[in-house]
Amino acid sequence: MADPTKAARRVAALTLIPTSVAVFGAGLAWANGHDPSASSSSGSSSAQSPDPQLAAAQAKVDDAQAKLAKLQAEVDGRSADAASQSDSSASASGAATSASASASAAATTAAAKAATQAKATAVAKATVVAAPVVVAAPAPPQVQTVTKASKKP
Repeated sequence: MADPTKAARRVAALTLIPTSVAVFGAGLAWANGHDPSASSSSGSSSAQSPDPQLAAAQAKVDDAQAKLAKLQAEVDGRSADAASQSDSSASASGAATSASASASAAATTAAAKAATQAKATAVAKATVVAAPVVVAAPAPPQVQTVTKASKKP
């Protein structure tokens, strides 16, 4: 027959394990559905005073966003200017003689080939991987065992 204290411990363990798992699962389900930033009552949000450091940080973020928008507009404007200049240079080169057009085409082709070769060389240099260094393992130590048979004369 089993010891009564051992049986009581087993029953307690078999009861507590599923109960603790259920409590843990319920806590996770509640946390998953609960928004910590949402206030529990509408009256508590009006009673809180805004943090001055938070307000200063928000003002800095707003200023940075305004500067970023201004810089993005400037970059877009410069990109549009560069595109219009390339279009006007393309139309101007179309009016040039066929000899100068073929010479400029050859020059741009040579420049493109040189740029492609330079990029390929840079990529090849960047992708060179050093071979792993293989070092021989040290020799295993000699096993020195002493047995009763080895002690006999």
